[in-house]
Amino acid sequence: MGLDLAKYTVVPPTFPLGFEDANITEVLNDRAEKGLSNSSYPSKFGGFVKEEALSYDLEYNGSKIDVMSLFYNGHMVFLDIDHQDDYVYSEPPSTDILSQAKSILQRYQTFASQTYAENTSYLLPMKNILCNIEELSPIDITVGNVDFQISKDGNYTIIQWIYTEGGVSMNWKRVSVEFRNNAFESFVDTWGLYSVSGLSKISSEEAFQIALDTAQNYEFNVTDENGGFVPIKVPDLSNAFYQEYFSMVPFRYGDDKLPSIIERDPLTLYPFWQYYFYFNETILGYDGMQVGVWGDTSELVYCSGFGYYGTFDLPDEQDTSSQSLNIQHPEGTLSLSTLAFAASLVAVSILSISAIALRRKKRNK
Repeated sequence: MGLDLAKYTVVPPTFPLGFEDANITEVLNDRAEKGLSNSSYPSKFGGFVKEEALSYDLEYNGSKIDVMSLFYNGHMVFLDIDHQDDYVYSEPPSTDILSQAKSILQRYQTFASQTYAENTSYLLPMKNILCNIEELSPIDITVGNVDFQISKDGNYTIIQWIYTEGGVSMNWKRVSVEFRNNAFESFVDTWGLYSVSGLSKISSEEAFQIALDTAQNYEFNVTDENGGFVPIKVPDLSNAFYQEYFSMVPFRYGDDKLPSIIERDPLTLYPFWQYYFYFNETILGYDGMQVGVWGDTSELVYCSGFGYYGTFDLPDEQDTSSQSLNIQHPEGTLSLSTLAFAASLVAVSILSISAIALRRKKRNK
């Protein structure tokens, strides 16, 4: 980033009571005072990856910034700075975000080459792409196996390089830089964390047929007045409106994992199809059926009903004839609003920073 660290004083943060419970807070404060990280070997990576969360405050002349970072096996995958005051730089940065991004990526490439044992050559084509961009405007282009995107939302700008293969962008494997009000805010690098198993071995049509047959044969069980179960068949879905999503995802989500008949690597991305079939009217509180299918083995991952809070409207000028939106689903989310019904899955973000985010939320109150 180019901050003048010689001027900043590094202060271990204090975790307020109520962050967790008193005992945990005391442990966190003790570790922070000693400059120690909070590390673990989370189940989402099969116990193979050491996860370390570090958090410090940087103070200078009455101003303060909160720095939070996440390391996997010693490799920084996430850096976030929460600031209300201006940064203190070694040299004044450009007011142009593109120029700032180029400098940050160049510094990071130098830092990574000197710090990490693994190959960091993947950063070179990213830097080359960025150097050929002359205007900060929304863009989505593919160069080789890199999907380069610039997106803007109010005061936020995100520049990211996403791994792509066969036209499929894989958000779990990416490098991104985020700016707010023309100043750096966060950085992500999970490019080297995940490998790719290969794209789907079954076509969209084959995956759709598996999902449709599974959903059509599903039965809801309701309790009758005598306490017995009464099966209710799913209505005809042959002409139902449906949505189809394809993504490359890891098979583990926290302590939960997507079921599979084959052994899978928690650091590999696998092809995954998702389908949502909508009923013409709500049945037993459900708006439709959702089905997940592995694209490499054709096996069923889950099948269940799903529902929404409130109402769901089909797109305008839409009949209920069979059709697909064919929109690629945001990877890693697995449809947060609907998977609450599916196979006890837990929805998580690409990076497990919920505990750190909670700390920020508590402190900012």
